[in-house]
This record gives sequence, C-alpha cells and structure tokens, in this order.
Amino acid sequence: MRRLLLALPAAALLLAAPANATTVSQVIKPYVEPPDVPLEESCSRYAQCPTGVRETALTAAPGESNTVVVQLSATALVFADATAPITAGAGCTAQPDGSASCPLPASTELSTLTLTLGDGDDRATLSGKLGAAISGGAGDDTLRGGAGIDVIDGGAGRDTISGGGGDDTLRGGGGADDIRGGAGDDTIAARDGRRDKVSGGRGRDTARADKRDRLRSIEVARVR
Repeated sequence: MRRLLLALPAAALLLAAPANATTVSQVIKPYVEPPDVPLEESCSRYAQCPTGVRETALTAAPGESNTVVVQLSATALVFADATAPITAGAGCTAQPDGSASCPLPASTELSTLTLTLGDGDDRATLSGKLGAAISGGAGDDTLRGGAGIDVIDGGAGRDTISGGGGDDTLRGGGGADDIRGGAGDDTIAARDGRRDKVSGGRGRDTARADKRDRLRSIEVARVR
C-alpha cells in the first residue's frame, strides 16, 4: 500500500522554468533514520527502512493569484491551476490541458507534499486522502486540506483555512481569519491580536487564541 505521509516543508529541486511560472517538481532523497529512535524500534535493525523519501513541491510564481487543485489519480498526483498553466519541473510531466502530474511513491517509500503559494489572493484545495504542508503567504487566501495530516499556514491577510480530515496543525497568521479544524484532533494557532473565528469541528482540538477570538468546539483553549 502506498504511503502518503506528511513531513515539514522541504526544499524542492527545480529545473529551469520560464520566468514567473508556477512550477511543480519532484525529487527522491535517501531516507535517514532519526538518531533518537530506540534500538528496539529501529527500522535498520530489522532491514525494514523506507527505500527513500519522495518530495513533491509546488512553488507559485510571484505576483500571481493562484487557484490550485491537487488530486490523486491511479498512478500520479495531478496539479491544476484554473488561473495559469503549471510548469512541470524535475520528475513531473506536463499535460495537454495545462496541468502537471508527478508519480506516486512506491510502496517502500515515504513522501511529502508542499505547496508554497506566495503573494496574491490564492486558493488551494487538496482532494482525497492527501496531506500537505501549505503556505498561503501574503494575501486573502482560501486553503483547504485533504483527509490526511496537513500543516497549513495562512500568512498575512484575511484567510479562510479548513483542515479537513486528519490531525492537522493550522496557523492563521496576521489578519482576521476563519479557521476550521474539521474531523480529527487539530492544533490551531490564532493568537495574533486580531479577532478570528476558530472552529475545531469533530475530535479533540486545541487552540491558542486571543480573548477577542470567537471559539467553537474547542476542547482545550489557551486564551490570553
């Protein structure tokens, strides 16, 4: 069974692309076991470590307002942008409709997915059992996670953030944000001095918030 696991954002290896082009690329890096793993839990002890980590990253062009949708096909991650074609970088393939596809990890690999949207009023949607690290950057962004584990940072601006399924980490950033955890045990950071709307949804959710924020369905609230 393929494993689509979330790690923190990693640097992407990009091929030369046209100036001001949104680019998606993929690179496979060696798996390095953390040094603090107990011996009895070490994958190397039993020769069962992943064969590599497949890192897929989309980086938006400066000055664009993007509308990115990421979907799973039978064999690939498919990236589409309703406002601009996507340039296929290393490891990915351009499609005739302006989208780009990148192979899914092998059953023996781990994987990461990173979306960096930058400036502009951006929209990003993950479809299906995906999890990703999504950075909205400056602008009034609408960011929707998938059914996997997401780490979403809205950045500056009035953002709308939805974690979807999974135990997500959601950060609104500066601005009056609307943050919705969805299903799962979510961790929400909304302490920025602005009045945010924070809804945990189903699960045991934790929020760091300002006194002026409006909280709903939050089991553990750290307010000041």
